[in-house]
Amino acid sequence: MKITVGPPGSTGERPDRAHPPRAHGDRPVDAWRRASISNLRSMFLWPLAIALVAAPCLALLGVRHGYALVSFTLAVFVIAAIGQEFWRGSPRGGGSTGRGPGPPCGA
Repeated sequence: MKITVGPPGSTGERPDRAHPPRAHGDRPVDAWRRASISNLRSMFLWPLAIALVAAPCLALLGVRHGYALVSFTLAVFVIAAIGQEFWRGSPRGGGSTGRGPGPPCGA
């Protein structure tokens, strides 16, 4: 039996993961390459509309600085986009399973 102390590869052996490290953050890029114009329109139509309505509302509520107005409007856009994705992915009454929403994780 051979006992090795130290990091993998310190004895000249090749470690199991010898390929260069690859970030998992590049996976959305593959999805964006396959996106069509109609798909992008359906993904961003409602969040953009909500953000365009929120901008004058924020200005009426007293946000006067330009950078602050742009930042809050972008935050509204991101929250609306995340909410839309959550709405599309949620079962909303068991459409795919035939059951109601029920407790989370089947508890």
